Formats: sequence, C-alpha cells, structure tokens
Amino acid sequence: MTESSLSTIILESLQAGWIFLDQDLRIVQFNSLFQTWHPHYQTFDKLSVTEVLPETVGLDLLFKELISGKQTAFTLSHIEKESLKKETGYFNLIFLSTKIPEKPILILLFNDTDFALIVQKVQQQSYEIKLMRSLLHTKTAMASGLIGSSEPINRLRNMIEKVASVPYSTILIQGETGTGKSLVAYMIHHLTDKRDRPFIEFNCAAVPETLLESELFGYEKGAFTHAAALKKGLLEEANGGTLFLDEIGDVPINLQSKLLTVLESRKFRRLGSTRETTSKFRLIAATNRNLKIMLEKNKFREDLFYRIQVVTINCPPLRDLGDDLISIAQHFIQNYNREFGKAVKNLTPEARHKLKHYDWPGNVRELRNVIERAMIFSEGPNLGAEDIQLPQKPGQEIANGDVSLPEKGLSFEELEKGLLRQALERSSGNQSQAARLLNMSRDTFRYRLEKYNMLESS
Repeated sequence: MTESSLSTIILESLQAGWIFLDQDLRIVQFNSLFQTWHPHYQTFDKLSVTEVLPETVGLDLLFKELISGKQTAFTLSHIEKESLKKETGYFNLIFLSTKIPEKPILILLFNDTDFALIVQKVQQQSYEIKLMRSLLHTKTAMASGLIGSSEPINRLRNMIEKVASVPYSTILIQGETGTGKSLVAYMIHHLTDKRDRPFIEFNCAAVPETLLESELFGYEKGAFTHAAALKKGLLEEANGGTLFLDEIGDVPINLQSKLLTVLESRKFRRLGSTRETTSKFRLIAATNRNLKIMLEKNKFREDLFYRIQVVTINCPPLRDLGDDLISIAQHFIQNYNREFGKAVKNLTPEARHKLKHYDWPGNVRELRNVIERAMIFSEGPNLGAEDIQLPQKPGQEIANGDVSLPEKGLSFEELEKGLLRQALERSSGNQSQAARLLNMSRDTFRYRLEKYNMLESS
C-alpha cells in the first residue's frame, strides 16, 4: 500500500478523522476532523497514541505486526466518546499498515452515530434496514475486508481501483460462495464520486420468482390483489447510485429480457403502469454459478450475459491466498475479542497449520464461523489446533463396498498415480482445481506429486 494510494483512496474518499504514527507509536500527522473529537488537545504532535486513544492500551503486539507488515489492518468498533458539549458519539477505529518508514501506521476514525440514527428511522422498510446495517458493517470492513498482500488480493485491489473511476460501466463479480462479492461491490461504489448516492443490494435467490419482478420494477396501487399502495422498485430506488444484484444467475429467463431492456434504455414501467420511469444507475451483478454453462443450457440469455460482463472481477477463493488466510483469521480473533470480552492473542503454530491445510469450501464466511466457535469455547491466551473444529469433507470417507478390490489384487501406487494424472487432466493442469477433485488440500496434492516425481510433468 503506497502513500499516494492511501491519500487518494482513503483520506480523500472517506470522511474520516485520521492520524499517522511513527515507529515509537507517537503521532506525527493529523487532520482537523480527528481533533474535533479530541478538543482537550491543542496539538497531537509527538503525543503517544495511548495518551490520546486509551482504547489502544494493550495493543503493543498488534502495533508491532502492523509496523512489520505481518498484519495489514484491524478494527475497534463502537467506541463511545464525548465532546466538550457533552454530546456522545460512537466511533470505529481502523488501524492500517502503510509500509511508510517514517509513519508506518495510519489510524482512521469513523463517526457511525448518524448511521445508527438512520437505521432507527427506517425500521419499517426491511430492505433499507438491510442496507443501513450493511453500511455500518462495511464501512469498517472496507479497510479490513481485503486483508493481505498476496498476488490474488493485490490483483483484486488494483481491479477495484480501476473500475471505480468509471461511474456507470456494468460489472460482473464472480467467485465462490463466501469470497466477499458484496464487499467488493460496496467498495467499488464507495470509491466513486457517487458514494453519497444509494447503494441498493438485492439477493435474487432470496425472493420467490413470483415476487422478483415486483421487487425490481415496483407496482402501482391496484396492480394486483393486495397491491394496496404504490411501491417503488429497486431499479427506481437505485437512481443515481448503484444497484447490486447478487446471484443474478437465479433471475428467471423471462425476466432477464426485461432487465436487459432496462440496461439498454434506462427506462421501465412499474407493474400496472403505462408510464415509463427513467433510472440511471450502475449495475453490479454477482454470481457463484458458471453463466457460460447456463448459456449452453439456455438458462441464461446470451445478450444479457454480454451486457453485464463489460468488466469481470474474480474474487479469489480463500485456499489460494496463502499466508493471508492467517491474517484474516487473526482479524476475526480481534473482532471477537472485543465482542466476547476476551484477550486471545494469537494462533499456535499447530492451529495455523490446521487452517492452512483445509480446503475452505465456504471461504471467508466459513473461516469466520470457525473462528467464532473457537473463540466462544477458548480459555487460553492462544487458539490451538484443538480449538479449531473443521467439518469432515464430503467424500472423505469411503463406505464399505464402494470400491471393489480385484481378486488378483492391484498396485496401490499405480492407482494413486493414475488418480493424480486424471485430476490434472480434468483441471487442465491447475493444481488447485485438481486437488479439489480429490478432496485434498493443494499442499497435500503437491506432496503426492513430489512423492511420485510428477511435479515436472504437471
């Protein structure tokens, strides 16, 4: 993370107070918004961070990891502060490693009081409640959601920065379940000059087909039974901002043509209306399904497919992130420390090994659940391998009778080599995919290739 990207992407894009710390954890730079909520200080120059932010007492190890680059970010949520006027505010503190020697740590201060009040005001509108809760969570997740410095994460960051500069180009986000597609969509929205306009998120798979059209297009009073009042659809609510359609592969084929028409003309009609409504928005679509296979089966329109994939972003699976997996796990540990009132410091080497040698079919979402469970039952200062409870992989056990042994026997070594070769052939040489076909980790798969001197041929 470079100094220029910090200034352009974070400091200018987010309305936040901020301070930079030097190697000795003393404040070397700050802005006026940060000072607003610390009115007792005329200046912060060379003050220790613990003097100004007592919430950071005891975080020495985390600060060291930020300075060394071993950890890229962590967050302290819902901190209460009081101004000189005795007004109480609630804040999120986000700590970032800058990798700038003279000021290696950046601390961002977000005021989330206003967002909490907004949530209360819209409690009768379910989709808006979901949106505001998403904002409350995602505002801090933006800094910490893309934790790590692996090649896939850096490639994803660069892609987000590039597409954010083009406000209305349609984007398709692809990735397995739990890889953070909704977070990527929100980051793209927030980094544009449309960040103050609506961000409407809608899961197409969560609504029955019969209701999907009315949710998207809205309806007039009396359009159908029980339509007691006019209702704006999500297409209309997203005007000027971003409409994020998650699981777009679940949109029925008859509705896909209507959606295509909206994308081409930016016009549509509410159900029961003869009047056209105009809405200009950016569409970001996401799916964990293979749309190309759906095209072949005539379950997805070809014209809509090419319309939504102007830009395609691939969210990498957790198993391909290497050591970043551990950084993400440590981020969850810190979150649950605050939530559960615990003081777990780290993962033992055995726990790290266990996490890194699991395939994570549920990706980051599954990792979060595993860490949450471990934190609930943990009693020591660190999480050990015994605290990490991982589910048995489907197909890991073979029931008696599933495989028949020939009467003359067989060479187990040749059988294993044959399976390895078949997996490589079916995955076109991609070792990660081949490992998944055999329900094993990539490291285990490579070990077996090395065992039979098959690495070079792969």
